[in-house]
Amino acid sequence: MARTIRAALAIGAGIVVLTGGAGTAYADGDRTATDAAARAAAEAAEAARAAADAARAAAERANAPQTVVTLQVAASGKCLEINNGAKDNGIKAQQYTCNGTTAQQWRMVPSADSTYELRSVPSGKCLEVENSGTKAGDDAQQWTCHGGANTRWQAVLVDHDKKLFQLRPQHVQDRCLDIPSASKENNVKAQQWYCNETDAQLWKITPVK
Repeated sequence: MARTIRAALAIGAGIVVLTGGAGTAYADGDRTATDAAARAAAEAAEAARAAADAARAAAERANAPQTVVTLQVAASGKCLEINNGAKDNGIKAQQYTCNGTTAQQWRMVPSADSTYELRSVPSGKCLEVENSGTKAGDDAQQWTCHGGANTRWQAVLVDHDKKLFQLRPQHVQDRCLDIPSASKENNVKAQQWYCNETDAQLWKITPVK
């Protein structure tokens, strides 16, 4: 009889252990599911915040003051222009005697990371490095604005007294907007070149009144 009672108690204890184990496994599963749901919610909230920040930044850029300027290269004193104010994609930027026409006017539109889009006033198109080229000597041209790094320019003040700037495209390192060989002739096409702080790539940025 005593053996029977002890056996029954042992079996009961086993049932308790088994039941307790199953209960623990079930609780762990709930906790894992809860943790996963919490992580997913946190990630969704972070994505929503990032999207809101991006939208706010875009709105701020859209509403930021957009200054119309001329870009005059120090070497020749000539202005960067789109010939005849053409509106087609792929028209190369060139230097020409400053004449006050809108073909030589550029709208500086604030973009990401303290850079600017330089939009030709007649066409509204952006100054870019052709095909996002990285080689020294690749042409500068106008193209429909698309937000690419090759359409964004950093204006770096080099000569504080004369207020002369380098204009650096953002898709490549150590390139500056340049007039080949510091030419003084009209119709010479602009290019990107290794930054060297010569007058061929120093630009006076003058707001249009």
